[in-house]
Parts: sequence; structure tokens; C-alpha cells
Amino acid sequence: MATDTHLWLSTALMAASGISIFLAGYVLLMRRACCSTPIALLLASSAVFGFGYALELGSDNLESMLRWIRFEFVAIPWVPYFWVLFAAGYAKGRSLGRVPSTLLALLPATGSAIALAGRVVPLVFAKAWVRSDGPFPVFGFEHGPWFFVNAAWTGLALLGGFAFLGVAALKAAPGLRKQARLVLVAALVPVAGYLAMLADLVPWGLDPTSFTLLPIGALFSLEYMRLRLSGLAPAAREAVFEAMDDAVIVLDGRGLLESANQAARRAFFLDDACAGRPLVEIMPERAELAALAEAGQGRLSFRVAGREGGGDGEGDAYWSVRALPATAPGGKAVGTVLVLSDVTEDERLLAKFRELASTDELTGVDNRRRFFENARHEALRASRKGTSLAAIIIDLDHFKAVNDRYGHAAGDAVLRESARRLAEGLRGSDFFCRWGGEEFAALLPDATLEGAISLAERLRATLELEPVQCLAGPVRVTASFGVAAGVPLSSSWLDQLLGLADEALYRAKEAGRNRVAAAAVEAAAPSAEGCGSVSEPSPEP
Repeated sequence: MATDTHLWLSTALMAASGISIFLAGYVLLMRRACCSTPIALLLASSAVFGFGYALELGSDNLESMLRWIRFEFVAIPWVPYFWVLFAAGYAKGRSLGRVPSTLLALLPATGSAIALAGRVVPLVFAKAWVRSDGPFPVFGFEHGPWFFVNAAWTGLALLGGFAFLGVAALKAAPGLRKQARLVLVAALVPVAGYLAMLADLVPWGLDPTSFTLLPIGALFSLEYMRLRLSGLAPAAREAVFEAMDDAVIVLDGRGLLESANQAARRAFFLDDACAGRPLVEIMPERAELAALAEAGQGRLSFRVAGREGGGDGEGDAYWSVRALPATAPGGKAVGTVLVLSDVTEDERLLAKFRELASTDELTGVDNRRRFFENARHEALRASRKGTSLAAIIIDLDHFKAVNDRYGHAAGDAVLRESARRLAEGLRGSDFFCRWGGEEFAALLPDATLEGAISLAERLRATLELEPVQCLAGPVRVTASFGVAAGVPLSSSWLDQLLGLADEALYRAKEAGRNRVAAAAVEAAAPSAEGCGSVSEPSPEP
């Protein structure tokens, strides 16, 4: 569930960022009001922030998180700046002015310069680490001096923009009063989200700011679309419509195809003969699109299999669809606009994130987090069935000496080759991971202590059988093994099993290394000594 939440948040942010970029370009092309440019730049900077934060959420190590945080902080200081410019332009009906705008830009320009210079740590964050107290890794930090400057600037800008919009709502003409009040209410969302972030009210240390900016973008994109339908010159409207990278399908009030832009015609093989026909006839395999169009608004996603002719899913295309009501100037719904975004690359990137989140980068085997997910599942299964479960913890002997003598490149080669040999020696039903440093761990479902010891001996012999060939020369590799096995008895049993395997490993190392030591998990709470044994290695030739 934690992983699902993790990926859902990243996916939602990426999709929202893509939509914001599209809307920013749309508003810039239209330029119907003095606040068009600030709205577009607000959407664009929010999209950069959201995209960076999505990739930050997809990271599981501090180096990667800091890389995306630096990317985010190029845009973050500009979000409140463009927010103020938009609110002032909306309230006053004209731009804020060159001198005030230039003076206000000094603070965000300084913040971006800090990010570009790579000084986010220690200027924004005095210290940084990976928090592991939630369902997935998140960025943890101590406030640096610029954090307080940026926090004060952002808070004042959000409140200042809210004040401008409040004045606009009070002074709006009767015909625009409803719109102005709606804008004012929407402005509360980012203010509330930012205050919640400062007060640490959001679970798991998440930053809700990028999420709370999205309702404003959606609200104003709808308003600009209404203006476009009522007043934009036909030639300009057609140029924007055809230039969109996203596929756009327009249906009239009866659900019949009115028009489709070039991207839609190319992606879904639409032609002039499709005009005036219902969507369910034109695209019978996409009944969900017809249902969404009938609803008039909403979102959905779908997959098109084998776009590139692959049969294994690699050639599939993924689409995100948003339905918008097309309204006349009086507000009456006259049709539906379907905006279809090709999110195939985003899906592939997320698949890569999932792989990285569960795989050790150096060796390519599962990481410790993935191992524990599998181990807990197997412990529950074994408990229900009353079957034995075994664990093996493996430590490469004198690995520090390999690094010291041959160099870290050789050490990495030894780790990779050792992981390969160990993984190949296990059964297909076993689980294997890099435990940390030069240690590995294996979980053996339906394995007795005797069977696990026998397997550990074979793995030990496999490692020492042949040296690892490195650029620095052949490196002889041996390892010590700790084995434990038993039938799960309680919720804490898995920790008990791994703890005994770790103790057995310690005894194997104390007995001279390159050997297997074992212990069984007893029905009663085991003593620290265990009932272990140590097996000697085969004599060397």
C-alpha cells in the first residue's frame, strides 16, 4: 500500500505538471488580458516545481533527492512572484508596473541563483538526510538561513496576492462578481497548503504546495477556454488548436464529433468521414471515452497495446484524458472537449522508478526494502500453512582488504560477481538481496534447517571455487554464512529468525570465517546463545 501511495503521488504530480505546461502555452498564445503572461508563467513555474517534486518522491537516496531539489528550487521562488503579478493584474486590470515588478524579482532571482550555484545545502537546508519514518523515503532537513527568507517571502506573497483578489471580489462588477469570488475562494487553497507545510501538519513530511497550486490552474484554464470560444479570432483559434501536441477531440451537445486537431487525427486515425458521427462508432474499442464525453467532465487513463509492435508490453502506449465542458458566453454547455495526453514516457519513467526503488544499483539484485516486503509475505504464508522458513545471511570475508589492496573498482566487481554466483545457486522460489555493504541475505520458503545448511555449503563452495577476475588481477573470494530456520509462531518471528541468522554468522566469523554456522528458531523464545552449530569448510586443495 505504501508503494502504491508513493507511485500514485508521483504519477499525479507528473500528469498535473504536464497539463500545467500545456495550459501555460495555451494562455500565452491567447493573451486576452493583462494577467495572461503572469498566469502562464505561474503555471510553468508550478509545473517545474511539481515535476521536480515528483522525481524527488521517486528517489530513495539523498544524492538523487538533492539533485531534484536543486532543480525544484530554480522555480520555487518564482511561484509566489508570478502569483503576486497575476493577482495584482486581475485586481487592477493592468500590470503591477516595471519598477515594482523588478524590485520584487530580486528575491526569487537570488533564490534561483543559490540553486544554480549548488548551494541549496547549506544555505536553504543546513543539514539533509533521508527520512524513513513514513511508508516510503522522503527528504528530511534542518532549516538553513535562506529557508527562512524564502518562507517569509512566499508567505507574504501568497497573502499579498490573496489581499489583491479580496479587493477585486469586493469591487467587481455584478456580471463578474461570481467569478471574482470563485477566484478568491480558490486562492485560499495554496495559502492553506503552505501554512500546513510550515506547521508540519502534513503526514510523512510531504510538501503539499505543488498539489494545492493545481486548482488555480484548472480554474483559470476553464475561464480562458470560455473566453476563447466566445471571442478569439477564428484564424488564431485554429492555429492554436492545430499546433497542440496533445490530441484534442471536440464533440457537440449531442455527442457527435465536431472536430479533431492534427495530433488526434494522427494518433487515432480520424479523418473527415468521422465528422458528425458518435464517438462510440468512431472508436468502438474506447467505450470509456464515450462514457467520459457523455459525463461532460472528468478524467481517465487507458492503454493502447502494441503501439510499436511489441508483444511484451514494451510497445504499449498510455494516454491520460481530461474532459472539459465547452460553454457558450452565457455559461450554457454546448459540447465537450476531450484533451488526450500521451503519457507513455511518464509511464516508462515510473516503471524505471519502481525498478530502482526495489533493486540494488551496483549488483542488480533486490535491495533490503524489497527483501523485507517479500519476507513478511512469506512469513505470513508459512505461519498459515505451518511450514518451515529459513534465512541465510552472508558476509564476504575480509572485503575491506580487497578494496585496500586492489581498489574500489575491483571491490565493486567482486560484489557483482559474488551476487551473481549466489543468486544463481539459489532456488527459483528463494528471495535474495544485498543486505548492506558486503553482506547478502536469502530467504528460503519451505526449507528445513538441514536443507538450508546444505544449500549454504554449496554456495560457500561456489564462491571459493574460482577467483573473481578483475582488471587488477584475480581475487580469491570466500564468505561466512549464518543460517537459521523454523516455523513462524508470532508477529515478531521474522525479526527473531533474522537475528539468529545474524548471530550464527557472527559465530562463523569468530570460528575462522569461510564456513557455515546455523541455529534453529525454537518454539519458546530463544536464548542469545541459540542451539547452533558451526561447519568447517572443505579442505583446500
